[in-house]
Amino acid sequence: MVNKISISSLVIFIFYFLSGCATKEIIKEEIVLKEKIEQFKIDLEKRNLTFKVPQASKVDTVLIDTSKKLITLKFNKAFSFIPFRNENVKEIYSSIKYYFGPAVAGFNEYDFSIETLGYKIEELIPNYFRDSLSYDYSRIPKQKERPLPVIQNISKSFIPSKGLFNRNILLWHSHGWYYNINLDRWEWQRPRLFQSVEDLIPMSFTIPYLIPMLENAGANVFVPRERDTQKNEVVIDNDDDQSKYYKEESFDKDHTWKAGADPAFAFGTPPYPVNYNPFEK
Repeated sequence: MVNKISISSLVIFIFYFLSGCATKEIIKEEIVLKEKIEQFKIDLEKRNLTFKVPQASKVDTVLIDTSKKLITLKFNKAFSFIPFRNENVKEIYSSIKYYFGPAVAGFNEYDFSIETLGYKIEELIPNYFRDSLSYDYSRIPKQKERPLPVIQNISKSFIPSKGLFNRNILLWHSHGWYYNINLDRWEWQRPRLFQSVEDLIPMSFTIPYLIPMLENAGANVFVPRERDTQKNEVVIDNDDDQSKYYKEESFDKDHTWKAGADPAFAFGTPPYPVNYNPFEK
């Protein structure tokens, strides 16, 4: 009976001794890893690593999953400025794994997950630089039926069903005027070169040629400036009861003009004085 108790006590003693040693070893590894992580952050900010790191790159979070044997490094937004490709992603993983591996023997078997912007860096490789087997099909837009065009020319004898039909094109065909306060005059935004003005030349072929060609192919073309080259222009203010150009009649009160709460353009009485902004009236 004495021998049994002695053997049992010895077993318990060995168990607790080994457990204590194991615990101490784990604590030691955790301390070494923590120190290595802090050193990694310093080397990262100094860009003293084997791979190129953008300025202001930092590690926001470090997660250690002992059950999955996984270390997750979450970098800030600046780290995402790296143009991720298959080659440099492999280099980054290999470099970081080697950086931590030899330092802590217990973590040699751990895998790494390197993230920025909430994604793993391998997920940030554009489809163009991937092989077809690793395409991210969630990035490819789904084909949807386009809505009807905003405006249709019902006077045309023929409306195409193919070509550019059902396509909206926004065409910026030139720059415009700006007020040169130093010279106290309005000028074109582009200078005169070789007796030509860049702001005028594109209009000379886009309005009479390019826009009609696109529209004849079925497209709806929208331009930010007036496409009509005639000189007459009328600005109508619905609040001007004395206007001879505009008269408002409606038998339905729900479809009459309604004043908005935001500032808008008011014609006023030109010529406008200095520092007068008609869009604040």
